[in-house]
Parts: sequence; structure tokens; C-alpha cells
Amino acid sequence: MTTKAKGTSVRQRLINLSVEIGVPFQNLETAFILERLVARLTADVELQKHLVFKGGFVGLKVYNSARYTVDIDALVVKADVDSILKSAKRFAETDLGDGVWFRFENQIDLATQGEYGGIRQTYRSGIGEVLKNLNKAQVVHFDVGIGDPVTPGPMATETGSLIIPNSNLSWMVYPVETIIAEKMHALISHGDINSRSKDVYDLAFLLPKAEADILGQALKRCFEFRETELPSSFATVLNSMDTKSLERGWISATASVPDKPQFQSAFETFLRLIIEMESSF
Repeated sequence: MTTKAKGTSVRQRLINLSVEIGVPFQNLETAFILERLVARLTADVELQKHLVFKGGFVGLKVYNSARYTVDIDALVVKADVDSILKSAKRFAETDLGDGVWFRFENQIDLATQGEYGGIRQTYRSGIGEVLKNLNKAQVVHFDVGIGDPVTPGPMATETGSLIIPNSNLSWMVYPVETIIAEKMHALISHGDINSRSKDVYDLAFLLPKAEADILGQALKRCFEFRETELPSSFATVLNSMDTKSLERGWISATASVPDKPQFQSAFETFLRLIIEMESSF
């Protein structure tokens, strides 16, 4: 099968799936591209061993969130970061015969972008034939963190492909408690200027899946590692927060979520869950 024909076949299967499950084609196309990036990053034994995935794509694939994302996040553990990034670039551009392609564009230090830290690799990507003008191709990011504690530890899991039979992803991912802890840190540390509305949705969705005692440990380790004072009461801090910036970004952050709640409802749900769990920390 030619590259063009393979691309056509992949798109048709995604269109069929879109109709079947009622999810917009663009969301599924991006999710499939991200899936195939993870497939490449875990095709190498060393990368599979030293990358622990986290973020929105793990929420989607592992924890069944309805929020779609446009990037891949991972933590490098017990390995030289430069070596891992070089290998990531090499394997991302390999052909797995799945109709998807990636081309490395650039790499930046996220600390210069106002983020906590880490490295971002940017790729141009697509399905079918590689575009002659890569500037017209879809952008996907691979964000790599360094050193963060994972509580109680990385979790090995397998998830199926969107449309490729017998093509499971075998990857290491964050436990839900550590995902929550990092999102809580971002929410608290950014304070009133926080515009990460997606974290409010994610926290309201993920908290019921967490064990309170493990979450307490994850929060303590995360805040300590990031040299941030752990609040004596999360509820008190959150209740005093000005949420105007968060609310402004809500519609955009939850655009992919069907039947999404209003911002205030999601924030109140998240706050109630924290109050219920905080006594067990």
C-alpha cells in the first residue's frame, strides 16, 4: 500500500470512529497522532524504561477523561536527559508503518516560558504523505520533566490503539495521585493569575479516583521538591483565590468536552472533594 493510500485508509477509519462514538474527527485525529508518537517513544527499550508519561493524554487514555489534548508530557527517570532527548528525536521520526509521520522542529527550555521547568520538543506531524511545506503541518509538543517525585511510583499499563488492532501501548504512567499533586501545585503556585482552566476540570474529574492517604503523600513530596510551602489548609487557600483568570479560559480549555459543567460548578465540585479528602492527608 502506498503512503497516500495508507493515509486515506487511516483517515477513513478515524471518520468512521468519529461517527460511531460522536467525537469530532479533529479530536480523534490529534489523539491518534499523539498515540503514535507514544508508540515511537516506547518502541525503544531504553526510552520505555526511562520515560514516565503524565498529563492530559494519560488522563484521556488511562483514566478515561473526556478532555482531549494536543501534547505529550513525560518525566525522565534514572537517565541522562540529553541522551533521552536525542533518542526521542531519533525514534519520533521513524516509520512504524502506521500512516503517521513526525519531523523535529525545535527544542526549548520551558523555564524560559514561565513554566515550572523541563524541556519541550516541537514536532510537525501528519497522516499520509509528508507535506512539502511543513509549516502547514500539525504541531505537537513533547514536554519532558526532570526529577519530580512519583508517588507511590510509576505504573506500568497497556492501552489499546484507537483504530489499529493488536497494537497496544505498553508504557509507564503517573498514578492519579501524582497527576493531582502536580496540578494542585500549579493551581496554588500561580495563585490569582492562574489561567490553567484545564486543571480545574481535570481535578474535579480525577479526585474521585484518588486514595486520600496516597494523595496526601504525593502533595507533600511534590510541594517539597518544588520548594513551595504546603498549605495547612488547601480549602482555605482555594476559597480565597480570585478565579476570574481561570473562568475566562474555561470555554477554550474544555472545548473538547461534551456536556461540560459550568466553571463554577466544576470549581465547587473540586473544592468539595478536597475538603472531604483533606482530613485524611
